Amino acid sequence: MAILSIGLYSCSSDEDSQEEQHSTTSNDVKVYFVYTLDTSNGNSMTRAAKTNAEVFDEFYQKIITGDLVAPLFELTLTEVNSGVVYTFKGKWNSHDMLTLRTGTYRVVGKSTAEGEHIQEKCSFTFDEQIDISITSNIITLHANYDSSLLIFNNAEIQTLQNFNGSSLASFYTFSTYKYAFVNSTLYDVAKKNEAYILGKYTDDAEFKIFTGNLSFEKGKYYVYNSISNGFDVPPMDEGGEQNREIEGFGRVANAIDLGLSVKWASWNVGASKIADYGGLYGAGDPTGLNTSTSYRDYYFKNGESICGTEYDLAHVKWGGTWRLPTTSEIKELKERCTWERNITIDNVKGSKATGPNGNSIFIPYAGFRRGSTNNQKDDHASIWSGDMGVSLHSYGYMDMDICGDGSFQLDGCENYYGQSIRPVCE
Repeated sequence: MAILSIGLYSCSSDEDSQEEQHSTTSNDVKVYFVYTLDTSNGNSMTRAAKTNAEVFDEFYQKIITGDLVAPLFELTLTEVNSGVVYTFKGKWNSHDMLTLRTGTYRVVGKSTAEGEHIQEKCSFTFDEQIDISITSNIITLHANYDSSLLIFNNAEIQTLQNFNGSSLASFYTFSTYKYAFVNSTLYDVAKKNEAYILGKYTDDAEFKIFTGNLSFEKGKYYVYNSISNGFDVPPMDEGGEQNREIEGFGRVANAIDLGLSVKWASWNVGASKIADYGGLYGAGDPTGLNTSTSYRDYYFKNGESICGTEYDLAHVKWGGTWRLPTTSEIKELKERCTWERNITIDNVKGSKATGPNGNSIFIPYAGFRRGSTNNQKDDHASIWSGDMGVSLHSYGYMDMDICGDGSFQLDGCENYYGQSIRPVCE
């Protein structure tokens, strides 16, 4: 874990407000702040022993030295006991000391890079509780990535620009790479269908890639080694977690931000791409292999949720924060999205759900399974939640049926039926 030393420079107006809040006492201590990059979860940008990770490592070295970090910050410190709030704005490369009372503080802040859709530098957020004692003079804050990183590893690209639907902005150059940090999308939501990346090779040949269907996870990097008229190479992250293949269960999907309370997977468990049906699984079967029609062969406990537990197939197979959705999250998907029925992608029929922010997911009509017999494929989709059913059976789980005739049904189903699993994550 790399530590970057920073000083906290406060503007004069902030210093004046600090003096008004308390006078210097024996309980005051002068401190300055450092921050560490939080690599405690598998989704953060860090180094790994892979070829594409070696590409990212060149950027990582610039991040840990602060060269590719947003230069300005805002921090708000709330003294827990008194509720007194201190707000500071400044630059990371300053080394001014700051006087604070000893005690416990809640620290919330951000370091945001300039740029509406693509940025030259990385953005961070901060949110934690710290203790300041009389012996403290260095306070360590844990930095969380607030952006993702796109890297185009192709020396034959002469120029690369992003059109967000309204205006063009050039990607940045580092070494032989074109790159940009991205907060979430490359486009204005209202003009996503008009958004594209425009590039020119060294032989002056141009290419255009439409980007309205792309979104990126914060804290992950994406290395593109070859470019045609589309993103044909799956995005890579530091640990190979994104689109990781799972034997017998397809690949881990991308997390799509629909503007809801959770992110939804871009495809079902058991699928490897958007236009795959995926598998049909019983509820409470962490193996994904059970085809028994006896409810006793599946885990259940009346009134209990298995979301994120050892009995949740999505969590067991995909790992991380992936899990089955709750009933309320399925209801939110149903009620807050705009639905298009009976659309076909690569000869697979299904429904498309578009969220409040303009992003969308495709749900294939995979039907359902009883025992080893599949039913109603290409007619409707049944999606499990991880919550036990209400007024059904003690072994039933809630689910949602999406029918091609335009109807929805949010109810319960016996645990031994095989149905689709569309995971969610935080």
